[in-house]
Amino acid sequence: MVSPLAFASVTLDPTTTMAGFTPSNFSFTGSQIQVDWQNLPFDKTTIVKLDVAVVPEPDIDAIPSLAVLAGVLLRKRAAFRCR
Repeated sequence: MVSPLAFASVTLDPTTTMAGFTPSNFSFTGSQIQVDWQNLPFDKTTIVKLDVAVVPEPDIDAIPSLAVLAGVLLRKRAAFRCR
């Protein structure tokens, strides 16, 4: 199962053309962005653009290396205890 992206930040892009749309019109949590444009004027040329940064996922290729390192350290620790 793939986990949803986690948002690190959401900011209002300066190319937004909706009159009255400010950062107070949106909020975000871990994996959701809520936008409120109620009572704001718009037409088919209106642009609302948000810049979204996501939390980077861990480097999957590094995980097996960490597992091998942990195994080596545990074996050395066990060998040290046996002395």
